[in-house]
Amino acid sequence: MEAQTSRNKPLNYDTNYFKSYTNELTTRLYASVKYANFSVVDQSLNKSLNYRVNDKIMLGFGANYSVFGLNIAFNFPFNKWDHNKYGETTYLDLQSHLYLRRYIVDFYLQRYQGFYLDDPISVIEGWPEQDTFPKRPDITIVDAGLTVQYIVNSKKFSYRAAYLQNEWQKKSAGSIIFGASAFYILVRGDSSIIPSNVSPVLFAQGNKFDKMNQLSVGINAGYTYTFVAWKSFFLAFGLTAGPAFGNITVHETGVKLSNKHEFTLNINALGRASLGYNSKKIYVGVFYLNQVIGNKMPQENVWNFVNTGNFRFNLVYRFKLNKPIKWLNPDYWKFIQKKNHATD
Repeated sequence: MEAQTSRNKPLNYDTNYFKSYTNELTTRLYASVKYANFSVVDQSLNKSLNYRVNDKIMLGFGANYSVFGLNIAFNFPFNKWDHNKYGETTYLDLQSHLYLRRYIVDFYLQRYQGFYLDDPISVIEGWPEQDTFPKRPDITIVDAGLTVQYIVNSKKFSYRAAYLQNEWQKKSAGSIIFGASAFYILVRGDSSIIPSNVSPVLFAQGNKFDKMNQLSVGINAGYTYTFVAWKSFFLAFGLTAGPAFGNITVHETGVKLSNKHEFTLNINALGRASLGYNSKKIYVGVFYLNQVIGNKMPQENVWNFVNTGNFRFNLVYRFKLNKPIKWLNPDYWKFIQKKNHATD
């Protein structure tokens, strides 16, 4: 069934399945971790170099009203980052995830500098200790991208309930989703991204590079589902994946003006998961989002993968305002426009 508004305007969703609170103020406290990790994988040798950032926990607060939202976060005051062990990471990470009724729009603009090499014993010849990691303060990753996806079953399934917290999914439902993405990625270092003492020495066919540019445009499709128990406890998960067409340029270390260009068929994938409690006023839960861009390297059977994502814990409370904020309601601006046209 489709409910009616006070103006007898039909809602575009089924109120038996979820309830919308976009006309209330949704406030939240949260803790989050954002990241951008990079891997080079040699499928022939079944070996990989995995560069990771020194993650930081952020504390923040935010609010949503109507179609607008704002979150502000700060460094967790009791963070104890082990810079001696993992090195120091500096970053700018702007992620915007717009959960509209029929569409999801994910925007990324990230710059991370300072990585460490995970599991060095398996890939570095003669690495002495399991609990120490090679640090690469010179490696920088720049990632800019956009993903747009369409929700087929938007009448019964709400992405906002699990990930934006201004709706409440009361009955289990799912939906097919599909869309497209475009990403630009830059990876560079002062020296070769692949260490000189890598083991085996023929990792990536012995090629070394200190800079890589890649552009990837693709399509994706998949499925998402929210399982609801006793109207309030929920588990949400979804995955989309698909092919991407890309161009990659790799600059070889130590070889003047040596650049390898290649047009490749790549992959892109986006996963989301959320778990928690949701009701008319309160939401307590966690969600995880991970975007994977896989690009074929010029060397045979060698790929690189960039993983960007966000893990967040949310504590949310919704309440009605004594007076609605008219200028934050899109219908208000439509009314103003109609009124102006009528007086022209």
